[in-house]
Amino acid sequence: MTAYDAGSTQAMAQPDGQDQSIVTAGVDQARQYAALSGPFEPAQALRSIDQVTSVDPAQLTAIAAGLSRTCDRSMAAGGDHWLMRGAERRRTLDALASSNQLPAAIAQRRDSAEDQPTKDLLNAIAAEEIFTADAVSAVVSAATDRGTLERLVVGLGRAGSLAPQYGQLPAIKAALTHLDFVAAARTVESHGFFGREEELQRIIAWLDTESTGRPASALYIEGLPGVGKTTLVEQVAARLLGQGDDWVVVRFDFDRAGLDVQDTVGLTLELARQVSAQVPGAEQPIQQARSKAASTLPGAASLKGDSPELVPEDLGLALANALASPPRRIFLVLDTLEVLRGRGETHPGRLFDWLDQLASVTRVTIAVVGAGRGNALDSTQARIGEHLPLRGLADSGADRLLESLDVDPGSFELIRSIAGGNPLALRLAAKFTNEHGAGELAKAGKRGEVALASLYRFILSRIDDPDLKMLANPGLVVRRINADVIREVVGPQVGLGKLSPARAEELLQALATQHWLVEPDPLAIGFLRHRSDMRAVLLPLLYESAPAKSARIDRAAAKWFAARTEPWCQIEAAYHRLQLMRRESAVPLIAPAVLAQLDLITISELPATAQDVVHRSQGDRSTSYRGDRVVPGTALDPYATRELRSMNDRSDWLEGNYIYDRTFAGAVFDPNGPDADAALTFLWRSGRWSDARALLKEQDGWYRPQLREQLDKDQLNAVCRVELAAEFDFDGAVRVFGDQPGIGQRVAALVMEPSLSGLAGAALRFAIHSAAVPVKSQRKFDGAGQAIDYWRSTDRSEFGSGEGWERITARIGPIDRHAADPSTLAARALAVVTPFAELVGTMRQLPAHQYLVDYAAAVRERLNELGNLAPLGSPPWRDYVDTAPTLSLQSLTDLGLLAELIGAAACLRGDRDLNLVARCAERWRRTTAGSWSYGSGATPPEWDRPIDVTIADRIAALAAEPNPIDRAVSQLEAWHDGDVLGLLRKRAPATIDAATRAAADGTAVDAAAVLLARNVPSAFVPGIALLVVPSGRPLRLPQRSMQVSGERPRP
Repeated sequence: MTAYDAGSTQAMAQPDGQDQSIVTAGVDQARQYAALSGPFEPAQALRSIDQVTSVDPAQLTAIAAGLSRTCDRSMAAGGDHWLMRGAERRRTLDALASSNQLPAAIAQRRDSAEDQPTKDLLNAIAAEEIFTADAVSAVVSAATDRGTLERLVVGLGRAGSLAPQYGQLPAIKAALTHLDFVAAARTVESHGFFGREEELQRIIAWLDTESTGRPASALYIEGLPGVGKTTLVEQVAARLLGQGDDWVVVRFDFDRAGLDVQDTVGLTLELARQVSAQVPGAEQPIQQARSKAASTLPGAASLKGDSPELVPEDLGLALANALASPPRRIFLVLDTLEVLRGRGETHPGRLFDWLDQLASVTRVTIAVVGAGRGNALDSTQARIGEHLPLRGLADSGADRLLESLDVDPGSFELIRSIAGGNPLALRLAAKFTNEHGAGELAKAGKRGEVALASLYRFILSRIDDPDLKMLANPGLVVRRINADVIREVVGPQVGLGKLSPARAEELLQALATQHWLVEPDPLAIGFLRHRSDMRAVLLPLLYESAPAKSARIDRAAAKWFAARTEPWCQIEAAYHRLQLMRRESAVPLIAPAVLAQLDLITISELPATAQDVVHRSQGDRSTSYRGDRVVPGTALDPYATRELRSMNDRSDWLEGNYIYDRTFAGAVFDPNGPDADAALTFLWRSGRWSDARALLKEQDGWYRPQLREQLDKDQLNAVCRVELAAEFDFDGAVRVFGDQPGIGQRVAALVMEPSLSGLAGAALRFAIHSAAVPVKSQRKFDGAGQAIDYWRSTDRSEFGSGEGWERITARIGPIDRHAADPSTLAARALAVVTPFAELVGTMRQLPAHQYLVDYAAAVRERLNELGNLAPLGSPPWRDYVDTAPTLSLQSLTDLGLLAELIGAAACLRGDRDLNLVARCAERWRRTTAGSWSYGSGATPPEWDRPIDVTIADRIAALAAEPNPIDRAVSQLEAWHDGDVLGLLRKRAPATIDAATRAAADGTAVDAAAVLLARNVPSAFVPGIALLVVPSGRPLRLPQRSMQVSGERPRP
């Protein structure tokens, strides 16, 4: 909300015409005051106006309203203060600077500046006091003065680029983060570390065994809540940080929002943030690389192929440089891994795949220690390098802990026997002993109550106030509690009857003294909340010990919180309604917007059935379909469709692949129903095209009468259906789009939607063009649209500096674009923005296509030696980026060679799905390179070339070599280390014979046309076209001649 209450009657006042100049001038002056202030009182801003005493109240009200639209209330300074928004502040300050009024405005503001934030802002702009270069450098180097560092961050952040030391902001933030690491380590030390020395040494030894050049694995610490997993890894981190510069500590807690294995760009950004805080001097280059990498995050415009499932190469190299001198290793802590496993069976494995990529790019040793409950890493067993089950503390460690808690040594043995080595139970038993004596605790032992839950009950039994005992057990199934909750919700359900407000308040205050059990709620002022460590262990006890009473409390709490107006109360109401699913099978009706606000900790407290309700509503993975595959012929579980649809909506194709294979594959479902829609979308977007086409065949084709309605209501499924149609029934798609304008226009609009793009920029984009349906706008990386504009142009002498060309030159450096044919360069740049890059990036992660990574690495190295198929007239193209093998697929995409790569791989491997994708990618490549390759109708005149300019240019380049035959063989060997021509003679003798005849009757270009028409991978075509030319015939071709006869490369 704005700082000014626009709904007040004063805000309604509007100045008359002649007073408007006074208001405008007043607003400008007030905004200038605000821009040069920290949090300020509105009245002070109004007093800064010239001749304010002569401005009437209506004008002041209008000025205040104008100022309010640029400000927010500053809660940190109290609700009566305002703070100018950052964008408005920069706009105002920039205007003052451009008109040379800023120095005078600062001097004027200093006269009345009394608060420190305002002084800091002014000093930041003027580079005075703590904002001088020397002062900033000293504070950052020391990295000990948190107060000064925080003032620097705020002051420079508000001043922006006008502050001379603004460039030091990343280093200052890094110093603050480093202080957080040090503080965390000191906290561990101050709390003490008791026992676990054997486990500690085992972890230290594990760290020394990790090395680069092999798949990442983890030492996995498994244990129940409260057993000390987190404390143990924090102790390891504290020791490593105390050893000097050898180790950098990075921690990922997967119960935090924002850590998602689908977004490895985001994971790398977070890792880089933590690294930069621990490596002096690395802040600026890492920050620059982080800013560039952030442009590939979901929602940001990015080049096709910039997958969020790849490590950003520039950021990886920045990390490599930062960690190289002196050499450092990364200690990576992966905590709450059970949460990661809950998000999907494939997610732990994908996390380690990312680590493999990261290690490959940075060439840094990454030692991984993971912690979690149960079998969190069972889905990726090969990644468990060592398993460390964490049980209770040994006697010696337990005794040291009890000694630190000032327990009488005579009670040690008794406490150990009751607590069973559990650190939390030891602390509870120590607390009870110190307050009530060992004799009282011995009574618990005599009854055999040795579990933590029973110890909790026993401690509660010794509370003097019987009402408080009833309130705590089972009343604390309510997460947030105040006097009203005690009086109106818990009290009546646990037998306390109708409490007076005074008695309820008395009980609340008594409960607040149980610091081991509750703490003040930072969100809900005046409420207490159950301590998270205790709740994680004891909530199941509360429900198990009094199920009926707990249900009554949940029902009453749901009603009570639902009646309140605070936004968080709706979440509490939903929480308690979902808890009722412990006893009731009916799913409560809760608004999806409310369910979307339940966090991971809240969800983890719910029964499994309720967790699935929330997960499905949020589009997340449920607990279902995580085991064996269905028996063939079984009817499809309807919930499986919802699960797969959720994966489709999240573009989580790898987890979708896991679900599909265990539910849909082999199951019976209606090929024309909604189950089939979800299945078809998954199969299409994951690259399982053979299955997608088989399913579509059962539906009697792609077209449906309800397609127009589906394009509005079920966009993802509808777009996938028309994408598939355009690739495999181009003529039919063009006919429908042209004959039914409603469908054609809607599809034309949807292909420009980035969130639905997929392969909308492939054949579908050309089908829209062929149907003469106008496209109102273009996406930034619309390669097909750029090709349409280029080949229809009468002047093709210049291609400009499009996104594809920028990506090429980023790898090979600047080249003379006038040395080669402009059309060839244009086609190569368009090939970079192929819409198939994202799909191939998905396929390379699926088990059936993982060989693509190694194949791309081998091909990249060989092609780089040959100059990466540089156009005729251009010097060899050398990729100078120090690319890790795992990113070779990205490298070849950046050089415009993806279609050639996957075509060769599919042919050599016999990969049916990749072959279908490769043929479609090849049609797109040829068409954008000037040779129309879609449909059976007349070729558009602007694309009337028998073979595309890229292949023609490569043939000409080979023919121009001093030893064309040797060069052709070398080029073929770059794609395959065997005899490619011999292989094709065995597989397709008729095709090679036809190409040989075409070469004998014409030229190598004629042979190439035959090879392309018969779907020989374009990677092989130039070399084979030269090799099949009869000996004795000249190889050198007329310059860029493409006059051929015979077969043409059409579908």
